[in-house]
Parts: sequence; C-alpha cells; structure tokens
Amino acid sequence: MKRILMHMLLPGLLLSCASPDRKPAAKNLEEEEALNIAAFQKQYAAHAVPGGAIFPFDRGEIGKFKKTQTLRKAGGMKLELQLGKRWLESGDFRTNSRYHLLNDKGRLLAAAESTLSLSDLEDGDNDNLLRSFYDPAAQALLVYEEMCWCVGRHILFERRAASDEWVVRYVYLPARASMNPTIRSTCIGIQDAKVYFELDGRTYAIPFGELREEQDLRFSLG
Repeated sequence: MKRILMHMLLPGLLLSCASPDRKPAAKNLEEEEALNIAAFQKQYAAHAVPGGAIFPFDRGEIGKFKKTQTLRKAGGMKLELQLGKRWLESGDFRTNSRYHLLNDKGRLLAAAESTLSLSDLEDGDNDNLLRSFYDPAAQALLVYEEMCWCVGRHILFERRAASDEWVVRYVYLPARASMNPTIRSTCIGIQDAKVYFELDGRTYAIPFGELREEQDLRFSLG
C-alpha cells in the first residue's frame, strides 16, 4: 500500500513542476538531474562495467513471507529468516526479526537484524521484497530487503579468509543526488567479492571493502 500511494503521489508532485506557469522550474529540475547523473558517472567511472555485467549471477527472490522460512541453501550453508515484532525506539523503529546463517550441521555462523516483521504478514501488504545473492568464490551472501519505497537494507555476510568466522555488515550501495526519492542503485549480483549494481542505465562493480557501512539500525516509515 505504501508503494502504491507513493507511485500515485510522485507523478503529481513531479508533473506539477511542468505546469505552464512553472516551466522554468521544470527545466531547472531537468538540468539539475542531468548534472547529478554526470557527477555520479564521473565519480564512479573506474567502477563502470563496459557492456554491462556478463556473469550468470546466483540470485533468488521472495515476495511472500512466513513467520520462519529458509531463504536459500548454498555452499553447505542455509540462510533462514525468523520474523519478530517491530517497535518504536527514540522515534524510529527496530525489530527482533533475525536472519540466521547456519552450516550444514545446524550451527549458527552469523545473525543479522531485519527491517521486516510479523506485521508484514498481514493480508494486502504487498510492499515487501527480499533478494539474496551468493558469491561462491568469495563465500559471501548479500541480502537486500525492501519493506516499502522508503525502507531498504543491504546485509552482507562474509567469511573471513582461511577461517570459519563470519562477519555481518549492513552496507549502502553508492547513490547519487536526486529530487526523486525512488531513484536508487539496484543490485544485480555479487561476484569475486564485488557488488554489481545498475543506475541510470549503466552497470558498476564495487569491491566489498569500499562499501559504506550503516551504523544505526533504526529506521523510519514514510
């Protein structure tokens, strides 16, 4: 519902700038957007992938959830999601929903907090999306969850080299400035310890180590 409302409101907001008495404003917005695109493409030129990505990425997608479910099995591991409650904390939200990465014997390797909750199981709530990506070479998993148009999170599970220890990082994909809040980078896969993403019709690959980390797990709605 949140996504539907946004798509209903956003075109009106953007088109209002193009009314006859506001054409200069619309032109200025288009020029500003073009400058933002050019600035991003220049900044990340070294990460651009000519001709787009060529790998057959290992990915999965889920749009309907259960209280507890297995998201994927790969490399002798299993990733599960157990939904819990969502609550307010200092004006923002947290949850006790958890991802559990288990080995083939059921031992917990790593855990991470999700923005999704039991309330997302309600009938008619079709805003939720979860994608998972696996990199066999780096032995890494990336989860992208989207609760609504304004709440999305990337969670990276990495195995330390020559070790059985796993680390969890909440990361951001590179983003550019825009007046349109729905403009965002879209992950298409992970390979050789890099995240491949698309933005404005171009493909980029950025190493895991260069991804900016999310420090505060609180989030707001709307």
